[in-house]
Amino acid sequence: MNAATPLTVRLLAMIALFEGSAGGKINVWDEQYLSLGTLHYAVGQGSGARFLMRVYELDPAGTLACLGTPFVQAIKGGAPAIKAFCRDNIWKTGTKWQQAFTALSRLPAYQQADAELAAPYLASGQALAHRYGLHSERGLAWAFDRCVQQGGSPRPKVEKAYAQVKGKPEQAVMEALALAYAESANPRYLQTVKQRSLTVARGSSATSGYPGNVNLEAQFGLRLSAPWCDCAPPQPEIVPGVPRVFLYVPDSQRTILWDGDETDVYGGQRLTKAWLSQMALVVPVGGQTTVGALRIKRYGDGAFQLKK
Repeated sequence: MNAATPLTVRLLAMIALFEGSAGGKINVWDEQYLSLGTLHYAVGQGSGARFLMRVYELDPAGTLACLGTPFVQAIKGGAPAIKAFCRDNIWKTGTKWQQAFTALSRLPAYQQADAELAAPYLASGQALAHRYGLHSERGLAWAFDRCVQQGGSPRPKVEKAYAQVKGKPEQAVMEALALAYAESANPRYLQTVKQRSLTVARGSSATSGYPGNVNLEAQFGLRLSAPWCDCAPPQPEIVPGVPRVFLYVPDSQRTILWDGDETDVYGGQRLTKAWLSQMALVVPVGGQTTVGALRIKRYGDGAFQLKK
């Protein structure tokens, strides 16, 4: 992979390496029944079903050839049918389905759907890169990776670190921010966050050791010397009065960005724009509260983090 490959493709390939999802790698072990795609879109939460329906919409014949008639019938039945099929036929089946999903991942339709579902994260990465003056491809890669692993909302420790290094060379800025992001992480994952973030900031794993032998420019064509202004993903709809929402996933210890699907249910709460607009009035910026089984935290930019 080199600089001639579209930047979005290169960024997703880097993330897939870190997330362990390269080559169509799937997860069938946790309570989500099936997770697939670069960012582990989970069938149990709805995003995995939408991913599969989009791939089928783009390439029905290719999807049928890879997954077979029973699975395609479930896809045609919508999210509930997909969830039931995965629960009964894919969950906890080891590597039985891996070959089929490896084949599916080679379809252009799969790659297009993957990029479409990742677009909100990439848009958040662009906003974060702008915020911290990161203009290079590596700078965008670093910002995108932070949004994937930790969410893109401003953090006091990171803001303080940036104030001290603003105007310095871009790599020095990224290294300082990487350490600040690590300090703001759950202590259990501090070292992993630090190593991963420094790998991207420095462009290689030579000093961080994570995740093995990695060189961003050699493997993904992600350069410190090239600007990222040519990267233009589809922008998510901005709904007045509805802030961004990050959902904590206990099974994978990750935080994901809600894609705005109002059929989603999280912690027993239907995620609707009306409910979120109400919460925006109830929970002040920087505040926290509990609603039913949900813990709600409000970031400095108004975004929510929900934990169940």
